[in-house]
Amino acid sequence: DDSNSFSGLYVSEPLRYNGQTNGQLIGALLVAVPERYPQVSPPLEFLAHVNQAILLAGAGVALVVVAFSLLLARNFTRPLESLTVAADQMRRGDYTRRAEPPKSKDELERLAVTFNAMADTIESDVNELRRQEQLRRDLMANIAHDLATPLTAIQGFSEALADGVIADEETRQETAQLIGREVQRLRRLVGDVQEMTSLESGRARLELAPLDLHALVDETLAVIRPECEQAGITLRNEIDPQTAP
Repeated sequence: DDSNSFSGLYVSEPLRYNGQTNGQLIGALLVAVPERYPQVSPPLEFLAHVNQAILLAGAGVALVVVAFSLLLARNFTRPLESLTVAADQMRRGDYTRRAEPPKSKDELERLAVTFNAMADTIESDVNELRRQEQLRRDLMANIAHDLATPLTAIQGFSEALADGVIADEETRQETAQLIGREVQRLRRLVGDVQEMTSLESGRARLELAPLDLHALVDETLAVIRPECEQAGITLRNEIDPQTAP
């Protein structure tokens, strides 16, 4: 069977003791250049096993490298994903979201810590702006309420004068004075709004002046006394007129 034969070029040389041509023959040197090995040959089986082992080892190493690369990529991209989600939530108006700092103690951790510090500052500023906006709304509501009271009084007194309900000259004079005081009250409210605007812009200067509490209460009672009398309510100013301003 040629499949199990071994063919090639052979060269042989006898080996003699001490290299002498007539010395004792101790062996032979055979040099061969094979052209074909038998199909079932121990060297070929060994090489096949070696190649198979190399392929399996290479595949195993490749799998380990791929798994390790995926793990490193995941550890690297996870902090970036956290930063991206937190930034997107802030863009949508949620200033409470924070990035999760990695435990790698590197630039990514410093980036996450810096981002969270920036988010804390922005959240604090936004909360302060919201608080100021709420205060402004409350103030405007109070101003609107305060403006409604003298306007209602002026309207009522003016209609009474126009309709001739108040016929007594002295009462007419008192009513006219009440209207004048309510106009002054409106002017003070407008001035308060202007001062508030100046305070917000940082251009206001406080000017302290004495205030007559007894006179102020008298003016207030004079405005609301007609409605209170209709309701059966008696008003009385108990502040001593001699009280120092």
